[in-house]
Amino acid sequence: SVANISNLKVQGRINHDDLRYIATEMHTTLKCLNLKNAKITGTPEEEDVLEFCTDWWDACYFEQLTHFVFPDKIKKIGNLAFSRSSLLGSIDIPEGVEEIGVEAFSFCPLTGTVTLPSTLKILRGGAFAHTRLRGNLVLPEGLQEIGPKLYGGQDYDVFLGCSFEGKMYLPENMTSYQALGLSTLTGDIIVPQGVTEIYDGVHENSKC
Repeated sequence: SVANISNLKVQGRINHDDLRYIATEMHTTLKCLNLKNAKITGTPEEEDVLEFCTDWWDACYFEQLTHFVFPDKIKKIGNLAFSRSSLLGSIDIPEGVEEIGVEAFSFCPLTGTVTLPSTLKILRGGAFAHTRLRGNLVLPEGLQEIGPKLYGGQDYDVFLGCSFEGKMYLPENMTSYQALGLSTLTGDIIVPQGVTEIYDGVHENSKC
């Protein structure tokens, strides 16, 4: 039975129906998912988009998933992709990814580093909310849009409730920041010289 599969490696072409099937049928048992040699196909909006659900109402959380290997080619990590999964350690988001969706990694027990690609343009609200990241985190210079984003009736900052420990480097081209949600961070924030406005409450309750 597919419901008993704990380790899965996919090669070749895969579409969003396949991804949805994996999420609905294996979300309680799957521990390791390897899509390195998989090619996500579909409409122009779906191609190379890693998305397991379309909205809150049909989300299936990978309760046991501790390890994941991204496809070699991917341009977007969809909303809630790994939310409430059991992903451990560090994550290296591959080059080519341009968008990380709403709550993509929220509530994951991540305790390592996150490496963001230089190609990243959009970082949606709650992407790393309620995680426990460590080490250095560099927000790439190409970022054009940083949450919050209304989703599921709530507005989320990117790092809401994240107990980040380390150094976070903000892009040199950033002039103001609010939607990062830095109030619970305990590490250092390297603010570029070009920042001219810091909103009230941004660092409230933080230990930075």
